[in-house]
Amino acid sequence: MQVGIYVSFEGSETLKDWIENLKFIQTDRDVGCDGCKVHSGFHDCWLALSSKIDAEITRLRAAYPGAPLHVTGHSKGAAVAVLAAFELQSKYGHTVDALHTYGCPRVGNKAFGLAALASVGAHWRVTHGEDTVPHLPLHDMGFHHTPTEVWYKHTPQYKVCDGSGEDTRCSDSNWLDLSIRDHLHYFDE
Repeated sequence: MQVGIYVSFEGSETLKDWIENLKFIQTDRDVGCDGCKVHSGFHDCWLALSSKIDAEITRLRAAYPGAPLHVTGHSKGAAVAVLAAFELQSKYGHTVDALHTYGCPRVGNKAFGLAALASVGAHWRVTHGEDTVPHLPLHDMGFHHTPTEVWYKHTPQYKVCDGSGEDTRCSDSNWLDLSIRDHLHYFDE
């Protein structure tokens, strides 16, 4: 039996969560990447959890040497997962074998979006149909997605996008994305 270590972040549930989501200010906090800026609300969420998660991963790695580390999340949890995967490697020295996000908003600027996750093993940013959240915060505000998007227009049909983080032939091809249902129901669940 293959043992793995999984870190999973839930999406927005409370009013406090939604207030954190609305902090669209990029900050140049030291996240270990030259020129990187990240969403301050998402970063605050990660910082509140980071030391406890690091301690638990360290404990689990001692108990299960060689176990792969997977990080995942949906919505706001996806944004926190992106920051976690990056800092678990760059700051805490853990190897992240896979990062899978669902309905992830933009987390930081282009420097962060394209360079910060270069050392993460497999990384897939899954989007669904006309999900609104992956289009926030706006690209025009200086935010940029992490690569590589996998877009499910209609399950089970999907497209692996170009790896730029902002492929205009994928979810960015929709003129107007206003589907909360598509955000809440990935894989028709």
